[in-house]
Amino acid sequence: IYSLSFVGSTFLTPRSHPSPWIALGNTTTCDLQGLFSFVGGMGASMYNCFLSIFYMLTITKNIQNSTMKNRIEPFFHAITLLYIVAASVYLLSTSSFNPAGMFCTIERYPRNCAANSDVECLRGKNAKMNRWYYFAYPIIAIFFIILGNIAIIE
Repeated sequence: IYSLSFVGSTFLTPRSHPSPWIALGNTTTCDLQGLFSFVGGMGASMYNCFLSIFYMLTITKNIQNSTMKNRIEPFFHAITLLYIVAASVYLLSTSSFNPAGMFCTIERYPRNCAANSDVECLRGKNAKMNRWYYFAYPIIAIFFIILGNIAIIE
């Protein structure tokens, strides 16, 4: 899903956006590209984190495969799916996916409207906060969880 979001490159960017390359899309195609990028990037990161927890528990706590499969793994899937669905619905409902150079992601529209008082932000007014709370902070936490699991295994 993550790689698929970049196949369209700037083609999915709205025509009204001064894209550095060919922009043939509209707001909906930009929302879809941003959504696919978010879901794929966050989903892969969360599953990598849970995979590191799986290996840490298997190696250090000698947890049996049946226990992992029946008691722990369902929580991994539930947490990932609930977070991605809830965050995606919120980000779409707040119009947070907008053009950001070469592709659409969590960004204000027009870009840098918050820095220029003469330009009104039409979409994604809280995009900077949303980018931190729904993407950056979770990725940082995932990084440290994986790092911690590696340290525990070593």
